[in-house]
Amino acid sequence: MTKSELVRVWGKRHGVCRDCAKETWYFNERRFRPQGTGVVFDAGRAAKLFTLWKPDGWATPEHLALGAQGGRVGAVYGELDSRSCGRYTALVFSRDLADGVFYVYHGDLWGFGLVRSGLSPCV
Repeated sequence: MTKSELVRVWGKRHGVCRDCAKETWYFNERRFRPQGTGVVFDAGRAAKLFTLWKPDGWATPEHLALGAQGGRVGAVYGELDSRSCGRYTALVFSRDLADGVFYVYHGDLWGFGLVRSGLSPCV
């Protein structure tokens, strides 16, 4: 999606990261609360989408909820490619155009992501 397409879907109210290497927008569920969604842009298009923190009640269609033990990811989705992202791990399942990502921090599922194929899953 382009920036204007994203604004049409999610609205104009978002924050902009000041210290990020690529332009990154944050859409919080509630003002000044860190739960929500982040978007990293590359060449004017959304390249990475990811959850911010651990929004309550967010889960996959297979009922894998944020906050679950990281080992549940493999139990539900099978063995996935594991990538170290510094303090957290990205578990990646690849598709043609985009990769699905599960972010595991201290053994728990902390986030979901969707990343354009070929890009690092780390955010």
